[in-house]
Amino acid sequence: MPGKNSRGTADIRVSLKTKIVLTTSAFVVLFMSIGAYSGIYFEHHLKPFIYGQQSALASSMADGIDGKNTNFQTEIVAVAEQVTPELMLLAVPTVLLLSIVMVWLLMGMLTAPLHRFTSHVKKVAAEDEQKPVEIEAGDELGSLAGALNKMLSELNMKKKTIQEQLRFLQVLMDTMPAPVFYKDMTGRYLGCNASFAAFIGMPRIQIIGKTVYDIAPKALADIYHTSDLELAKRQGIQVYESRTPYADGSYRDVVFYKALFTNTEGIPEGLVGIMLDITDRKRVEEKVRDMGERFHQLFSQNWDAILLLSPETFRVVDANPAAGKMFGYDDNGLIFLELSAILDADDLARLADLLANSDHAGSVQLDKATVMPKDGMNITVSIRCKLIKIDSDQFVYCSFRDIGESIRLKKEMQETQGKLIHANRMTALGVLTAGIAHEINNPNSYILANATLLSEAWNDAIPVLRRHGEEYGEIYLGGLPFAEMQQVIPRLCSGLTEGSRRISAIIANLKGFYREQKGAVATPFDINKAIGDGVSILIHHIHKHTNHFSLCLGENLPPARGRSQQIEQVIINLVMNSLQSLADKSGAVSVSSAFDEQSGFITVTVKDEGKGMAPEVLERLTEPFFSTRLDEGGTGLGLSITDTIVKEHGGYLLFDSIPDGGTTATFRLPAAAGAVLPTATDGDCKMAADYQI
Repeated sequence: MPGKNSRGTADIRVSLKTKIVLTTSAFVVLFMSIGAYSGIYFEHHLKPFIYGQQSALASSMADGIDGKNTNFQTEIVAVAEQVTPELMLLAVPTVLLLSIVMVWLLMGMLTAPLHRFTSHVKKVAAEDEQKPVEIEAGDELGSLAGALNKMLSELNMKKKTIQEQLRFLQVLMDTMPAPVFYKDMTGRYLGCNASFAAFIGMPRIQIIGKTVYDIAPKALADIYHTSDLELAKRQGIQVYESRTPYADGSYRDVVFYKALFTNTEGIPEGLVGIMLDITDRKRVEEKVRDMGERFHQLFSQNWDAILLLSPETFRVVDANPAAGKMFGYDDNGLIFLELSAILDADDLARLADLLANSDHAGSVQLDKATVMPKDGMNITVSIRCKLIKIDSDQFVYCSFRDIGESIRLKKEMQETQGKLIHANRMTALGVLTAGIAHEINNPNSYILANATLLSEAWNDAIPVLRRHGEEYGEIYLGGLPFAEMQQVIPRLCSGLTEGSRRISAIIANLKGFYREQKGAVATPFDINKAIGDGVSILIHHIHKHTNHFSLCLGENLPPARGRSQQIEQVIINLVMNSLQSLADKSGAVSVSSAFDEQSGFITVTVKDEGKGMAPEVLERLTEPFFSTRLDEGGTGLGLSITDTIVKEHGGYLLFDSIPDGGTTATFRLPAAAGAVLPTATDGDCKMAADYQI
């Protein structure tokens, strides 16, 4: 195919096949020329010798050679004779020379493009950039060079694209803050990003080609290598945590993420790994755990009931043990329970309104609300709520404090103040009573003296009046005949005397009861006398409350040791409580005394048929200022003082009561040391005449 070369001359392109045919023909001509020249040389130099040898051979084999050999020799001789030696010697060298030139030219045409082609292919294989093959031949070799150039052009484009992608990937990896690396299946690093190089403390160029044993301590390298082998065996994604040395010599907590990468046939070529430094995160988590533990301790150990609520539904998310105790649920019983199940509806509406109008930074409070525990016993509480944030979630932190006890104590304090005022009034009344007793005692002394004088005067007047009646007839005194008045007036005088004496005894007991015994020394005393003296003070109250009062005092009781005046106060308090417990005058009250020889204690029992007491009242009976008769003027101090006095005397006070079944109060005092104990007793008490009511 005609064309133009670089110099503008015509270029006849010959196919490779034609070149091979021409070269082969030139070789044939060359070989023929060499053969012809060899024939001339044979004719002039070797023929005589060969013929001589042939003649000898012919004569020896004449009988075995057929007629064809003879004809062949004849034809050779004929041809040889037609060519002159001079002509052959001239023509043969010329043809031989032309054949050599032709072979050289044709061989050059054939091998030169092949040499350039192979040299360029070697250069392409050796260099990074593939340049086109410069062959202008129009034969098959030129077509091959053209196809190769096209392939190299496409290869260069793909190579450039790949290089650009690799540069992009490297830049992308270098911009990643997490260290990234990749290795081949032998464990040698193929590449890494800048963060990995900074983490290791080595330039990237020094890392490539090395193994973990070249850049990490052997103990860690063994772990990394073992994990790589495990990944190659199981494939997938491998995740594990390790403490890894940093470039500055410190150790960092790192999580490794590794995976295999494969070729197009799915055969693993290596692995790629990412290191996530979680040191700071673990420190923060540890601080959060510490803070969470502190919060949980405060949350769990707080005495107030605490609930964490969802701000949308007011559903319980968490509760401390105090909340479970207050509301009557176990540890998990409150979880997911709505607040409406335990808080009064009106109080819940008020709380929700306060939270809706709060500024989220402050807290809201209900000073008084009612919660409904599981057992049905409502509790009065104060509620304080605040919106808090835990991680990314928002909750309502609510604390509940039982103020029922506080309200009760406040009420009791107010009552106590009233009782103290009342006690102060009673003290003033005691002083006033002592003064009145003193004022009554003076005219009572006149009455007693006059009654005695009147009795003596009456006794002296009786004989005179009797003689006068005998002389003058019946005498009337105060409208009654003398005979009747003789019986009445002694009784009147005796009544005046006895009444005055009783007034004196009552006044003496009152003065002794209210008189403070400063410096008084405990001495042996008769328990029965103390009982009688105490009862005598309550004569009026006894007649007012009951028609059935009895004293059954033991005989031959040993003396007790202490202050009899204080024991009188004990008797008065116990008897007075029994009288006040009676529903009407049909109820009975009895006081008895006895001695228990086995224990050595004197026992005094006050029993009534009153309304009795419930167990919860019985438990608080001796508490100061506790009384079931506060609205009736009770101070709540009587039994507390009674219990204190009995304990100070070495004894103890017991109560036994049944609602609507009466009450029995018993106190026991030890007999005085050294007292003569009774040798025997029939176990019965006897009514003493001096103490009959």
